[in-house]
Amino acid sequence: MSLFVLAIIGFSSNIAFAHDPFPPEIKFVSPIDGSDATNNVKIKVSIRTHTAINGEGVKFDISGPNNYKKTLKGEKSSDTTWECYWDTSSAPNGKYSIKAEAQDDDYPQGPGVKVININLNNVKKETKILINDVKALQGTNVNVIATLKDGFNKIITNKKIEFTINGKTYSATTDSSGVAKITLKGVKGTYTVNAKFLGDNSYMSSSNSGKLYVTNNVYSLKVSNIDSDKNKIVQLKTTLTYKNKKVANKKIKFYVNNVVVGTAKTNKYGIAVLKYRTKLNHGKYTVLAKYSDNVVNIGVLKVKKANVYLQITSNKARPKVGNTITIFYRVKNDGPDTASNTKLTYKIPSNLKYVKAVGSGSKKYNSKSKTFTWTISKAKIGTTLLKLTFKTKKSGRALLTPKITTDTYNKYSSGKKLYITIV
Repeated sequence: MSLFVLAIIGFSSNIAFAHDPFPPEIKFVSPIDGSDATNNVKIKVSIRTHTAINGEGVKFDISGPNNYKKTLKGEKSSDTTWECYWDTSSAPNGKYSIKAEAQDDDYPQGPGVKVININLNNVKKETKILINDVKALQGTNVNVIATLKDGFNKIITNKKIEFTINGKTYSATTDSSGVAKITLKGVKGTYTVNAKFLGDNSYMSSSNSGKLYVTNNVYSLKVSNIDSDKNKIVQLKTTLTYKNKKVANKKIKFYVNNVVVGTAKTNKYGIAVLKYRTKLNHGKYTVLAKYSDNVVNIGVLKVKKANVYLQITSNKARPKVGNTITIFYRVKNDGPDTASNTKLTYKIPSNLKYVKAVGSGSKKYNSKSKTFTWTISKAKIGTTLLKLTFKTKKSGRALLTPKITTDTYNKYSSGKKLYITIV
């Protein structure tokens, strides 16, 4: 049985197989050819295809002064656009070429290619490191943290921080909250913690110091890590102990992404819980719990992200009235995370009669409203397939586009409608 690729949702309302195959036609949205660029450069292209970009996606090859070379992979951000970010902090100033390349599933002769040239002109920004004094219990794991910000108090992510403690040097990378963390085994004593950012082509160097007090007589906090979808309510949770005994009725202040989000009291088990709605975009953020000035600890709030979109194919190109046809709905998830509660809702048009559905997940058909609903509790990275079988009732165009939603932060968006013609 041959399959006909209709389109990835939103590419076109025309049936793709009606045209001769052609390589992807690529146009740069940003940066503009011949323009100046600085710091974290957004690279975005729009692409017209015959059917769909193959599994390799869109590749960006960047080359410049001093034999600089870097390859980045684009993420699908809408029906026709792909994008990525180029961190230029390790790239010398000068002229660069950016080549975008993509292959169409139905055009094996060669990829579509587009090249632009830009001028990189970074000016270094001031930075500062914030570091807390920390008290910790001997023999337990101690988190030592530092926060990197620029001169305008904005957090700086994905930068290496060096910590020097008692003659030993450790390193960590700042997360989505600008926080770098190292974990040590607490040995009794008082230590000076030196934190340093060496700087790069985008940012100046900076340093700061704090104190680490490790004793047998101190309060201790343990903070739980959390995975969440955007706009979901989660529980920030920490446990307060003193000499390994739970401590009740103490106020704990919680911070997320360096912002105070509330306080909670410990219960008889030493546990403090605060409800928090995750309004942050995809990334790993620091959750900090604080009791008194120096009793602090951190956990990680991971806000998940998926790249979910829909591809539709049919077993018949132009079905006749009275035919039985099968429409294949493929939910594609390019990751990086599993998508929670992904739902496809399809209002079946009057010229199609629902017959059956085959596929994983929850499938429901409402005969009164003529609506079919498909729910995937966890759409894993890759493809999830649904087969819908219909009987064609009358000639004309039949809308195939369903509504697709997911609880997980999804950068991809679709909008255009797709039809099949019954003759």
